[in-house]
Amino acid sequence: MPIDGDGHWYICLDYRKDKQQPKVSWIDVECDNQEDIADSFAAFLALLELDVENELVIETESSIEDVSKQIEAVLQIKFDEPDYFNSGYANYRSKYKDSWIWLTPNKVPQGFVRENDKRYNILKEQMDIFSVRYIEIPQTHLFLELSEEELNNEVIQKLSDNNILIKPISAYIQKNSTG
Repeated sequence: MPIDGDGHWYICLDYRKDKQQPKVSWIDVECDNQEDIADSFAAFLALLELDVENELVIETESSIEDVSKQIEAVLQIKFDEPDYFNSGYANYRSKYKDSWIWLTPNKVPQGFVRENDKRYNILKEQMDIFSVRYIEIPQTHLFLELSEEELNNEVIQKLSDNNILIKPISAYIQKNSTG
């Protein structure tokens, strides 16, 4: 039973040998390859690591549109029109030096449906429920991520100098936290 994947690969619960305690396997559909990851789901969960090193948190009550304009002025960049296609929420992207920079919200729809889906008119009414990506962080805060992590300190300094409150996400989330 697949629990994650993108159509080319899947992470699955493999019940073929043990109906009570399935192994967790990685399956590459394109290469017809399978590898066991863990002997149980609990063992799989123990292998997971939180990777939040690149993300920064902008502490704000302002809208993402307003904050994007502030960041554009401070960093002298221009964000593309927000992309909603991949995740159903605003994803602002720009170039900063040799890095990509993304601005995204913490408060996001719990689900989304694309307009080209046959069931769009039925399902769009069910998309008014929101959640947060990180429960440890206030829902009004935003995330800023750079593809080149070595620019984080420079961006933090520039934004802080212009009264934009920004911190590494690690100030909110302990990497070794178990819940």
